[in-house]
Amino acid sequence: MTFQQDNQLIEILRDMQRCPHLETFTLAGSAEICDGAIYCPTNGYAPRAFGGAKGNLDDVKVVIVSNGPTTPIYDEKYTGDPDSDLELMLSDQYMQSEPRNIHPNLKLFLDWVFPESQENLDEQLKHAWLTNSVHCTFKTEPRIKDRRRCANAYLVKALKLFTNPAVVLAGSKAQSLRSFLFSEITNPCIIECHSFSAPFAKGKNVAIEEWKNAARECQEYIKRRDGGS
Repeated sequence: MTFQQDNQLIEILRDMQRCPHLETFTLAGSAEICDGAIYCPTNGYAPRAFGGAKGNLDDVKVVIVSNGPTTPIYDEKYTGDPDSDLELMLSDQYMQSEPRNIHPNLKLFLDWVFPESQENLDEQLKHAWLTNSVHCTFKTEPRIKDRRRCANAYLVKALKLFTNPAVVLAGSKAQSLRSFLFSEITNPCIIECHSFSAPFAKGKNVAIEEWKNAARECQEYIKRRDGGS
């Protein structure tokens, strides 16, 4: 099976689909490992919610880290087979799904970071990796130790594949990993902003301003990184 992403990144995602904790907490539950995580591929509950990096690893300029997936979309179903599931998971269905209000906000942010390719999502997704602090849906809020365990296994490894991208932590849950990422990654450029989920009406203007500021910081960092003036 051929993917648009680099093989090294695909191997990390395959490992995620084979996470050794999945069957354990599905069959017996666990108070120690990922308490409350849901794993039921046929109902759409599997490690998921990532996309982009459609090209060379060096092309990735921005990594956007959100909280984690909630309920599956539409009739989202998986088989439990890593390769066939990854083909669906990497098909951009999340970015293009109408019911998920997070996705128009993410697209708006990508348009601000990469204004020259507003009409070309595929081109934008060559330069961005969209991911989460955890990749399973949880019945209750994941504990920080579970976020760090998941981030160490998958997020940190992916970040080390890319060439000094801007790392956008969107929302307080993703931002709880800030100090952990500083301890694991050499001199990361970490930018924080409001979650890309739909803000409450009273907070909409604040969220938009934070997204604009974060997009501007990304552009400025990328220009400095690439030697621009």
